[in-house]
Amino acid sequence: MASFYKRLIKDFSSLMAYITECLKRGAFEWTKAAQRAFEEVKQKLCHASVLALPNFKDLFEWNVMLVELELGLS
Repeated sequence: MASFYKRLIKDFSSLMAYITECLKRGAFEWTKAAQRAFEEVKQKLCHASVLALPNFKDLFEWNVMLVELELGLS
């Protein structure tokens, strides 16, 4: 899932470094830096421009590849 979110949020990996650091010490310890990073990632996910509805007055363009074998067209 992280690789998907990485495309949506700028500096996602840098923010998540604080959270993954909590797992590296052998015992899980939630730090203030991890909490701040979590809150920032959560805020960016909830307000990402990707979640906005498109302008339905604009023309949509779909690119579709048809494979003859999969559709039984051969």
